Amino acid sequence: MGDIICPKCNSKDTDFEDLVTTESGSMIAKCKCNACSHTWDMPFGL
Repeated sequence: MGDIICPKCNSKDTDFEDLVTTESGSMIAKCKCNACSHTWDMPFGL
């Protein structure tokens, strides 16, 4: 998996907080930026 870039500040200092499975069976990654504290959901595919 490549670098995850924060959509708010474009920092690469980001972490996965959690992986969630939706009702449709797709995976959503809960992401957090350490630089600006922004959090967002990102589709997670293997």
